[in-house]
Amino acid sequence: MRLLRVKIYGFKTFAERTEIVLGGELAAIVGPNGCGKSNVVDAILWGLGETNARHLRAQTATEVIFSGSKNRKPLGYAEVTLVFDNSDQELPIPAAEVSITRRLKKSGDSDYAINGQSCRLRDVADLLADTGLGRAGYAIVGQSEIDQALAAKPEQRRAWIDEAAGVQRYRARRNDAQRRMGNARLQLERVDDVLSEIERERGPLEEEARTARIHRELTLRLRSLEADLLVRDLHDATTERTRLDDARQNAERARGEAAEHIIRAQAALEALNLDLDRLEQDRHRLSEELAQQRSAAEQARAASAIAQGKRDSLLQLAESLEGEEGHLRAESEAAEAEWQSSLTQENEAKTRLADLRADLELVDSEAVRMEEALAQAEAELAAAQALVAARDRAEAERSARRERLRRIDEELDGIRQALPDLEEGVAEAERVGQEQAALLAQIDERRAEVQAAMQQQQADEQADHQAQRTLKEQIAQLEGRIRGLAATLDSLEGMAQGAKAVLLAVREGHLSGDYEPVADAFDVEPAYAVAMETALGGAAHDLIVPDEAHARQAIHFLKDRRAGRATFQPLTLIRPYHRNREMDALTQRPGVDGWANDLVAVDERNRPVIDSLLGRVLVVDHLDTALALAKTSGWNRLVTRDGEVVHGSGAVSGGKHQRQGSGVVQRRSELLAAEQELKDTERDLQAAIAAGEGRDAQRAGLQEDLAKLDSARDAVREDLANTKTWAASLGHERQMTERSQARLEKEAEELKQENEETLVAVDLVPLQTKRDQCMKDASALMADAQGGMARLKEAEAAVQEAQRRRMEAERRRTRLSQAAADHEMRASRLAPDREKYEAEEAMWAERAEAHEADVATLTEKLAKLRETREAKAQERMETERDRAVAQAEADTHAEAKHRAEVDFARTESRRAILVERLLEEYGMTSEEALERAPVITLPEDAAKEVGQIRREIRSLGEVNTGAIEAYERLTERYDTLKVQRDDVVGTMEDLESSMQELDRLTRTRFLDTFAAVKVAFEREFALLFPGGTADLTLSDPADALESGVDIEVTLPGKRRQRLDLLSGGERSLSAVAFLFALLAVKPTPLVILDEVDAPLDGRNVERYIEGLRRFTDRSQFLIITHNPVTIEAADVWFGVTMNEPGVSTLIPFTVPRPEITEPVVPAAFLK
Repeated sequence: MRLLRVKIYGFKTFAERTEIVLGGELAAIVGPNGCGKSNVVDAILWGLGETNARHLRAQTATEVIFSGSKNRKPLGYAEVTLVFDNSDQELPIPAAEVSITRRLKKSGDSDYAINGQSCRLRDVADLLADTGLGRAGYAIVGQSEIDQALAAKPEQRRAWIDEAAGVQRYRARRNDAQRRMGNARLQLERVDDVLSEIERERGPLEEEARTARIHRELTLRLRSLEADLLVRDLHDATTERTRLDDARQNAERARGEAAEHIIRAQAALEALNLDLDRLEQDRHRLSEELAQQRSAAEQARAASAIAQGKRDSLLQLAESLEGEEGHLRAESEAAEAEWQSSLTQENEAKTRLADLRADLELVDSEAVRMEEALAQAEAELAAAQALVAARDRAEAERSARRERLRRIDEELDGIRQALPDLEEGVAEAERVGQEQAALLAQIDERRAEVQAAMQQQQADEQADHQAQRTLKEQIAQLEGRIRGLAATLDSLEGMAQGAKAVLLAVREGHLSGDYEPVADAFDVEPAYAVAMETALGGAAHDLIVPDEAHARQAIHFLKDRRAGRATFQPLTLIRPYHRNREMDALTQRPGVDGWANDLVAVDERNRPVIDSLLGRVLVVDHLDTALALAKTSGWNRLVTRDGEVVHGSGAVSGGKHQRQGSGVVQRRSELLAAEQELKDTERDLQAAIAAGEGRDAQRAGLQEDLAKLDSARDAVREDLANTKTWAASLGHERQMTERSQARLEKEAEELKQENEETLVAVDLVPLQTKRDQCMKDASALMADAQGGMARLKEAEAAVQEAQRRRMEAERRRTRLSQAAADHEMRASRLAPDREKYEAEEAMWAERAEAHEADVATLTEKLAKLRETREAKAQERMETERDRAVAQAEADTHAEAKHRAEVDFARTESRRAILVERLLEEYGMTSEEALERAPVITLPEDAAKEVGQIRREIRSLGEVNTGAIEAYERLTERYDTLKVQRDDVVGTMEDLESSMQELDRLTRTRFLDTFAAVKVAFEREFALLFPGGTADLTLSDPADALESGVDIEVTLPGKRRQRLDLLSGGERSLSAVAFLFALLAVKPTPLVILDEVDAPLDGRNVERYIEGLRRFTDRSQFLIITHNPVTIEAADVWFGVTMNEPGVSTLIPFTVPRPEITEPVVPAAFLK
């Protein structure tokens, strides 16, 4: 047997998978301190099953898992596999190679496997027993173990010799037998105590059991006679009930036929009423539509007339403006001609004035000379000429005033004619403005309505969003609640211990088959959850199984594991469920919800179990109903929705705990209700989202309407502004015209009030003659100069008059031009309005025609509808007469049925009492009783015999009916315990014999091995210490089983001394001698020495190596060392290094054989 390979992964510093292939008999593991050499030894020790973390240089078991480094993450588990060569079949496994694998996870779970098959640590220990590789063996030795071999107490030192003797397994077996012996003694004491107690109880029960047997026989006979009597009475009552039931059914059938006739007639009436209602609704709808169409037609016609009136008004206004325009044009032409004439006259007067001034300038020089001479004459002539000029001016001004008055009269006539048209235009503009303002108000009102609708919709949308958020919160809460309930049910919380153990075993694969709790086999509405929980009670934890084999398997499992008790419902053993008529009749009572098995939803496979458990449980609304039904029969229990119970015995249960919990049935019901509520809430959420989408379309429609109203409002506002501008223009024109009228009237009045002076006529001839006389001596030039002056003054007066007339004509021409421009602007504004009103007139006329056509169509439909309605009304009257006849027939048959039901109820009441007694007292259903009735035979004096038996039962007095079962149970228990006691005594005797045999084997093998080790120790010590002696002795030779082992040594040249006085090297080499002695007597397939040679000097190291060589033919050595001499002696080197911090790497190297190296390597290099 040899160790072939070691596979390490995740153990301490070996983060990568490492495989050590052990070749040769002596292998050395070398490397610097801290690189992980000793971790290889720890890995092998751990793989062999070491459980003490301190022996592995760790504080806790999980510390052996690679904990990570600077560049690597921690691993989740550690694994070591040891592969042994088993070709010599030293291990009791029929395989050439045997692998032992151990894996430890971070969670602390540890797994073992032998050749890939999962096993226990004890299996590994048993496999390695007697190989020296056990946990108490000497196969793995470090510096501490070497020193401990000498420093330990004698009793502790004995363990190595026990391992070499192979008695560890005997000791383990003896300890196990001793433990079992102690348990057997305790069990025997308990059995003896129970047997004594049972013997004390059996004596008094024996007589009570005899009396109870007599009472049971009499009771059985009494029950048989009474049951037969009740069966016979039930048969008679059933026969009578059948006859009455047939009569009742015949009456019911006849009444049903009449009722069907009534139903058909009623259905026909309802259909006719629906048709009449529909026709009336259609008539009402058509009437409303007709009224609406008529109103719409009238409104359209009125709107068309309004548009036509507006158009005519505009036409009249246009014609008036055209007339005024002609008049203004004529006046403008006259004013233009007058202005041209006055301008021509002014120019001519200025030309004549210029000529006269030129002439006067020629004669000025001559006039000066004659001034003095003619001064007197000139003055007189000037005075006369002034008078003549004044008369001429007055005449010209008078003529101008007459002309101005004529023109003022003409202008006033034109103003008087134009003012009525202007006032009518102003009034029309104001009326149109008012209409447009009213239309604008309507648009604003409609716009406000649309805005209010949009605000309301916005509020509705916000409410929808809030509702959606609320629904989403409810969904989140429901999902959390569902997860919580599902987790609670999945964890089997609230289940009975035994049922829970079975279900967990099925989940974990320890049990196979189908096991379903009764509580999971059906669904129930939340309103009945408490009732079902109460009705089932502990049966809710029963397990439904396909057959009795599954029940047997689970019961054995519970017994073996002591995991509790459970009740099973094998489907193959469930009796059929039958329901009779009286049970059906109970469901018709007020307040009765129904039979419990009808109120649940269950798969047909599990239906028999549910019928068996709930088939005779009646569910009612509250306790008062249950109490009212307490005296009826056909049920086992009455259960209310709140969980109160009325038992068949009459007992009533109810109340409530301070902290009421929920059972499995209620939790499942709550889960189903929560899931349904979740579906409903999700559906409500989808509906809210759909409603929100519908509101989006409504909002778009309202926004479109608002946009249209805004556009219409802007158009009306623009029209209203134009109308106001038009009205303001007309008003301004009217004001200007009125002002012009007032101004002209005032001017005419002023012209009429001016006084006309009467000038005296002056004769210039005498004066000129006088002047001529005075100017006899003046030259003719003077006379010409004087005449020229006179003509010059007249010309200046003419120029002034011409300028005044031109300015007046200029002002009149300007005013008429402005008036013509105003008329033209007004006329240009009337054309678009006239076209708009013409279009409106056409549109409203077209709409009026369409509405009138709809009115005609609706009138025709309404007439046809009236005819159909009258026909339906006639048909309804005939159907009502038919129903009345059928009702009379139904009443007659109902009376016959009532008489039959009264007789049936009397018989049924008597029969129900019999059924109740049979069911409650004898557990016999009515069906079973009726099947038995034909075969029973009653004696003629059956009633008399019943009385006799009752008297005999009374004479027995108080009877303990449970004494029979108690006595039999105690007797059976006594016999069983007696057998158990005999078994325990036999077991104790066997254990005592086994312990004696183990002691004998242990003593023999230990003493034989001790003697052999003693001889070997003396020999090995002499080889390591030439001239020295050593001896092994027992500390207590009289007790070889418990005695310790003492070591005595004498070093060469020294006297015998205590072990603790030896030097480190001497102690180490002495311990090596003890180890070699053990290997000589009981070699182990593998020996691991961890730096055992550290305290040794050069020569002792050579002796140490020579000693190792002596045992390489029987053992495989794995040495950890720093000594170059030891390394050189090894066949295989395993270098351990840390190329990466915290991670060990192993590099194997096989040392070439001397026959290969000697020919090519000088001897100096080989030393």
